[in-house]
Amino acid sequence: MNRYDRFWLDSLVYDTVTSIANPYYSLFNDSAACFLTWNDQLENKRFSTINDLDFSSSPIPYFMKHDVVMYTSRYWGGEYDGSNKYDVGYTQGEGYFSSQISPGASNRLGFEFETSSAFSSLNAPKAKFNFVAGGANNPSGTDFDHHLKVVFQGSGSETVIHEDKFDDFEMSKGSFEVDGNELGEITTVFVEGGDEANENSWLIASYVDVEYAHSFDLNGVNQILMKIPANSSKSFLNISNFSSSTVSYLYDLTDGNRIAVSQSNNQISVNIPAGGEKSCLLAVDNKTQNIAELKPVSQNARFRDLLAIDLDTIYAVISHKRLWKEAVEYTSYRSTI
Repeated sequence: MNRYDRFWLDSLVYDTVTSIANPYYSLFNDSAACFLTWNDQLENKRFSTINDLDFSSSPIPYFMKHDVVMYTSRYWGGEYDGSNKYDVGYTQGEGYFSSQISPGASNRLGFEFETSSAFSSLNAPKAKFNFVAGGANNPSGTDFDHHLKVVFQGSGSETVIHEDKFDDFEMSKGSFEVDGNELGEITTVFVEGGDEANENSWLIASYVDVEYAHSFDLNGVNQILMKIPANSSKSFLNISNFSSSTVSYLYDLTDGNRIAVSQSNNQISVNIPAGGEKSCLLAVDNKTQNIAELKPVSQNARFRDLLAIDLDTIYAVISHKRLWKEAVEYTSYRSTI
């Protein structure tokens, strides 16, 4: 299973990790290719198959679902000075955000979540939201530049759940919790500029995410990532309203297991082994891409184990094209010592 970079590389270039606006959207794209390595050993990172089709225990009532909505339509350069020159480093306020949001409720930006299958029993854990917004300019003439309001709209009336007043290119990060029964069929979090902001204020919004208890009615989807709560005994999942296409396994990404399921049309039964919290993927079989052929990238290609190379002998030469002749000469020199 290929997992692409989220933000670890970004953390190497920003002044601090806290300046990264969106951990779900990296500045760097590593999804163009997948790299495979191999060896002649049998004990490697492979999924173990589990076939437990004894569904005699009581089903657990919910799993935890994580959703994120983000805006990445515009790249903002972050802090700049009076001459409109940006900071040469990666600092807060730099990255992909929404377009600017002017003050006033009519200009607010909505983050919409489909939460019709939220589990809302009294013993359900609360839904937790996280959000990031910030300032995109530095207007003058007021005590502070920006007035951020975060508004929650679920099953009831709109509620302002967060307000912040700040200057120039600062970011405002926060979180809040609500009971499961406060989530609606559609739940929306709005970001808007309050009426105490400078009239020329520009807010920008990055993302809102939520983790909430979800019932096992899956609304006809054909793949879903689930966080299964820790359990001292095995957890029986009695899943309804999944896709009716063929499903063979649920994949436990935490412990590296693929677990056989029992399927009847859009009903899925599966047992998760006892243990700690597990991240599990359920998907129809045709979502799996089978590898038909592996071949070297060139006729003389061979595997090179970089871990076996003495790090003191590794050099990378970075050169301007006008100095390329000298760079090649130096590379040749280095290869002889």
